[in-house]
Amino acid sequence: VPSHERSRAEMLVHDAREAVQNEAGTDRTRPLTSELQQVYAGLQAHEPAGAGAGAAGGEAGPGGAQGSGPGQDGEGVDEDVIDAEFDKG
Repeated sequence: VPSHERSRAEMLVHDAREAVQNEAGTDRTRPLTSELQQVYAGLQAHEPAGAGAGAAGGEAGPGGAQGSGPGQDGEGVDEDVIDAEFDKG
């Protein structure tokens, strides 16, 4: 991972932690969330093929680690899906 991307990620994580600690509003947290998602996607692009979430410090980014959740191989997922519509009336 290039050092400038790593530095940006560390800075954004620090800013996000401060925002949570200070109970910042959505006007501050939404842009941070968006930037963190972008950095996470960029970091995944540098991850070697076959390396799991453990290679990135064991933490899943926003939205979780794609491709590593239950059900990716058809295991551990409840296959019953209920499709419903909601009417306010």
